[in-house]
Amino acid sequence: VLTGAGSGFGLECARIAARLGMKLVLVDVQKAVLDAAAEEMRAAGVEVLAQQVDVSKRLQMEVLAHSVQERFGAPHLVFSNAGVGGGSGPFEQYDTDVWRWNYAVNAHAHLYACRTFLGDMKASGEASHLIFTSSMVAIVPPPISVAYISSKYATLGIAMALDFIALPALAWLVAVLFFRNDPGLYVGMILAGLFPILIGSGTGSE
Repeated sequence: VLTGAGSGFGLECARIAARLGMKLVLVDVQKAVLDAAAEEMRAAGVEVLAQQVDVSKRLQMEVLAHSVQERFGAPHLVFSNAGVGGGSGPFEQYDTDVWRWNYAVNAHAHLYACRTFLGDMKASGEASHLIFTSSMVAIVPPPISVAYISSKYATLGIAMALDFIALPALAWLVAVLFFRNDPGLYVGMILAGLFPILIGSGTGSE
């Protein structure tokens, strides 16, 4: 299951998954790019379920979960990748709607992804992976949008908190943090910003 699959980093990850022969659930809020991505992956010979979803909406995520369970059963990999950016200017004049939007997509959506899929992944008893897309700005924040930086830092906090709660071992792999849970659930976080040279010709880092 890959959110934000219609463009940029999400689309490149979908292409990699297609080359590996994975069954794909592609999710994006923008129908045109989602349909194009789904058509490309089907042409590559893989089974695809494409669903237009606003990942910041809990009920839409629950509908997605039902579709995935009905078609494929419990997923082995959930990549909560969708993200947005925006917001600028003096912090005391910040647009509160932009702030809420950044947090809804960049942070709250990971909660909904966990509520939607994590229980089934654990219950399956099979090795599974849960990955979030954060950003290098969560580690080294540049002078850009406070809403973006802080919401991506929240993603880092979510992944680390999951580690403290249930995932005892920590391992580094390239620029991905993987938190391993017994008996085989892996929770990871992409630190976007290090990956363009590794994933090929993507048009964006996230």
